[in-house]
Order: sequence, then C-alpha cells, then structure tokens
Amino acid sequence: MRKLVQVLAVTLSLASAVGYAETGDIERLREAAEQGDVKAQVRMGWIYHEGRGVPQSDSKAATWYLKAAEKGDVAAQTLIALMLALGEGVPQNDGLADFWFRKAALQSPPDTRYQIETLRNSIGK
Repeated sequence: MRKLVQVLAVTLSLASAVGYAETGDIERLREAAEQGDVKAQVRMGWIYHEGRGVPQSDSKAATWYLKAAEKGDVAAQTLIALMLALGEGVPQNDGLADFWFRKAALQSPPDTRYQIETLRNSIGK
C-alpha cells in the first residue's frame, strides 16, 4: 500500500503545487509553508514523502499534509486520510481516516468524489 500512497501523493501534490520548482528552493518553499501557504504545505508533504532534497520522512509528510488538510485542501485531506488508514507516518486510526475521506469527498465535484470514495472503499474504510 505504501506505493499507492506515493502514487497518490505525486498525482495530487503536483496538481496542487503549481508555482514551485521541484526541489530547487526548499527553504523558500518551507518558509511559504510555515506562513500558511496551502500549496506550499502540500508540496512540503510531497517532498518529505518522496525524500526529494530532504531525508524521506512519512511523519513529516503527514504533518504537512495535515496542515493543508485543515485549511481545506482536498488533495491533502485525501492523502492524510490514506496515511491514517494505513498507519504510514502516523498511528493507524480508522475514525480519523474516515473523517478526512468524507471531508474531501463532500467538497469535491462528483467525479472526484467517486474516486475518493472508491479509494476509501478499496482499503476497507
């Protein structure tokens, strides 16, 4: 399942991170993320998830995804839900995973909602 999280992270994070070089300026990106830039927070999550220019850390990835999820980013909500469901970088927690899956689905258009629900159901949540 880790590979699934990685594929989803790359797919969703790239769509959410327009305007930032892949890893060219991590400190600038980190500063923007720390100042609350949601796209930068998702991108920092992806960078840690993949270990791009930083030591790979699922727990740091989850921290950044959660920050963006709390601000309403659907990609981050889906990613943190998946990490919670699988216990990657965070303690496994079905209740919180379900919360984030539902939150992401409710604010998504029908086709995206269907994809999120399909993902949720495929891991038994």
